[in-house]
Amino acid sequence: MLAMLVAMAAAGQPISYTEKSGSFAAPAWEIGRTVLTIADVNLDGHPDLLSIGDHGSPFFGGSQIGGIAVWLGDGKGNFSHAQTGSFGYGGIAVGDVNNDGLQDVAYGMHHNWSATDFGDQVLEVALGDGSGMSWTPWDDNLGLQGQWWGMFGCALADFDNDGWLDLASNAFGCCDGIHAYLNNRDGSWTPVMTRLEGNSDMDIQGADFNNDGFMDIATSHQHGSTWLGDGKGGFTIGDAGLPGSGGLLGRVGVSAGDIDGDGFGICSSNKSWLSKRELDNFTVSLPIFLLIGIFLHIFKQFSLSIFFCIMIAICNIQAGL
Repeated sequence: MLAMLVAMAAAGQPISYTEKSGSFAAPAWEIGRTVLTIADVNLDGHPDLLSIGDHGSPFFGGSQIGGIAVWLGDGKGNFSHAQTGSFGYGGIAVGDVNNDGLQDVAYGMHHNWSATDFGDQVLEVALGDGSGMSWTPWDDNLGLQGQWWGMFGCALADFDNDGWLDLASNAFGCCDGIHAYLNNRDGSWTPVMTRLEGNSDMDIQGADFNNDGFMDIATSHQHGSTWLGDGKGGFTIGDAGLPGSGGLLGRVGVSAGDIDGDGFGICSSNKSWLSKRELDNFTVSLPIFLLIGIFLHIFKQFSLSIFFCIMIAICNIQAGL
């Protein structure tokens, strides 16, 4: 069952939470991984929730979830449920892929069991009509590059700087890998990155890591976490400086964000790393820290000199020196 906690705080007071889960008592879920995303799909100014369900989707193991499930918010913590389709178990992303001002969805799945064009591929895009309750397939050539087990995480971003959202997706577990597609603006998609090898852990996100104005990809995959875009739909591995390989599933729980206000960094569920631009700034700071530390040591400011020694060590570690 879904649960929602609403944060409340007066100015300067600790945050408290109030559970608002009454709207999620039905429909029932089963078990397993899924993705929930928040977006205003019916354009009423209130956040809504979207998913394509967990392992029980569509409609088995006690699950009542199937297809694109939407919980429409009223802005007061109450939600009404609607769903469309007979497929599921995967991830979902929201964006306007045809530039009509309405929210659309991209989703990767393991249970592509539909008998119609809506839900019969492991990776799809569907256009919204602004209600959150009706979707039209817009997915020609998606998920047809050798994928068979299932896709999962999705990211919508403009990888070729043409003003239209493109799509990247990461597989469900084994074998189907990482894929990126350019939007042909007519409901068809051109594959520009197809990597079928290795294991995945479903996470994927778009971000510009090297500040070149081109969108890159962060993902949890056995053979790489960051893929640098060239602005034309091409990608090259950009993991230099990231420690280790992350193991069999790659760096789990990858997410992108600006860690120190100076550029993008990448974070996994158990570690975080700075982008090359941030590492360069750390490296430039080393001589300054060193001189300050020597000065403080001469003047017997031992506690501060120890602090600056620690800062030097941190810089060395982060910069890989």
